[in-house]
Amino acid sequence: MHCRKRSEVDRVTRRGRPPAPRAAVVIQIKLRLRPEEDDDLICFFSSIPVGLRAIWVKQALREGVRVEDDTMPSGDDELLDALDAFIV
Repeated sequence: MHCRKRSEVDRVTRRGRPPAPRAAVVIQIKLRLRPEEDDDLICFFSSIPVGLRAIWVKQALREGVRVEDDTMPSGDDELLDALDAFIV
């Protein structure tokens, strides 16, 4: 009985997406959504087709989160100034 080398078997039977050219940064998030309070988000996640959750979440983040610089989302400078004035 002739057995193929592992590399030959891999080339013939390997399935799925080819390896990415760059290493990915993995960020895991666990959300606890409560009925009534988070119905909009529950509907959003329920409507996502199987296998597309990460793509849809990345798109929602890109559309909904705008960052002016590396540290502060837009509009927070005014909020911080108001809080500083209130505390002092």
